[in-house]
Amino acid sequence: MTFLFLTLALATAEDDALPFLEEAKIALEQNRLPAAAAALEDALAIDSENIDALEASALVALHRGQPEQAIALLERLLKLDRHNDDAMVTLARALWHTGNPEKAQDVLDSVLARHPSYLAALELQRDVRSQPAPKQSSWNPTLRVGMALVYDSNVSLDPDLVPDVPNRQATLANIDAGVALDYREALTVIARLNSFMPLHKQDAVGDLTPTTLTAGVMGRLNSGRLQTAIDLRYEELFTNLFDNHLQRTLNPNIWAAYPLGKMNRLRLLVGADLRLPEEDFAPDSNTTIKGAVRDDISLDKLSLTLDVTGRYNTGGSDPTDALNLRSNFKEVGGTILAQYPLSDNLHGFLLVTAQGREFEQGLKESTYNGVLGLTLSLESIQLFAEYGYATNLSSKVRSYDRHQATVGVRATYN
Repeated sequence: MTFLFLTLALATAEDDALPFLEEAKIALEQNRLPAAAAALEDALAIDSENIDALEASALVALHRGQPEQAIALLERLLKLDRHNDDAMVTLARALWHTGNPEKAQDVLDSVLARHPSYLAALELQRDVRSQPAPKQSSWNPTLRVGMALVYDSNVSLDPDLVPDVPNRQATLANIDAGVALDYREALTVIARLNSFMPLHKQDAVGDLTPTTLTAGVMGRLNSGRLQTAIDLRYEELFTNLFDNHLQRTLNPNIWAAYPLGKMNRLRLLVGADLRLPEEDFAPDSNTTIKGAVRDDISLDKLSLTLDVTGRYNTGGSDPTDALNLRSNFKEVGGTILAQYPLSDNLHGFLLVTAQGREFEQGLKESTYNGVLGLTLSLESIQLFAEYGYATNLSSKVRSYDRHQATVGVRATYN
């Protein structure tokens, strides 16, 4: 959600309110409504008569299912600018949602008396006269389905799992489907299927192409601009579609995010990966403790994400066995993600990651990965193309290079 008129507010606001309005604009562009509402509240505490901030606050409240709060904000606005037609139409919509169609019609009549052809007022008037206001459900579903073709020069379940061997080039079909149910911005339930299937060489690479089933729940608590969450995920890993079950993983995480300024949003995360592999995949279960610090930076059109992670794994199989899951290691990694809009509908991104790990028995290795991609957005449809390269520097057995090229389409319904 983007409120373009906040650009005007940035130019007219009191100096002390300006950082909060910029923070709200960024939060709205990222669809973080609670953070935007908190920033706008702080801006209005400094500059209580900022018309654009009042209107943005009212629209945020309406989108969050708080029409009464929206009405109060719009009434404040109209005392300052009583002929603001956009605000009056929004007020009529809020009144309609509170079960007051007569009052909503009165507001629309006053707008149309001045501007008989005002389209937004005419469309809302038609709805008010013909039907009750739609009930705002406490649950907000999001559905996403994607399909892609992937060329992989070195198919493997995990970049750190299988050594480089001949005859692992393949073209894969990828299906990625998921649903998320959001309850009042406080609770989100997710389910996801992500499957890679070889279009040829089934016998050679079928056992290396993963299918994952994921279920999760995340509870959020928003206190002003501080966001905290508990995120719990459960995952089942198969290969060859669902022929072979390899492991199940439980991922509990806790994170907190807070804007450090108008351009920075810092997030701290601690969590664990509890892996329970099948005996023929890896003989022992193991646990990875992890922590991460992430900074989201907005520089005009350029968005940067900087992430530093640390992981410590204990238990599990002999790390010198290249066919087993990585275990008994310490790891430090870093990620840089840059995103830039090339046009209104076309976005590009560059992702670079680096990881270094040391195993209990002394083996050291490093993994580097880069992905370059383009996304073309056509309303609810996205077309995307990506190229990725990964390399692992270690012993002769573990070292590898991997190229991946992907083209696909995804659709989102909200």
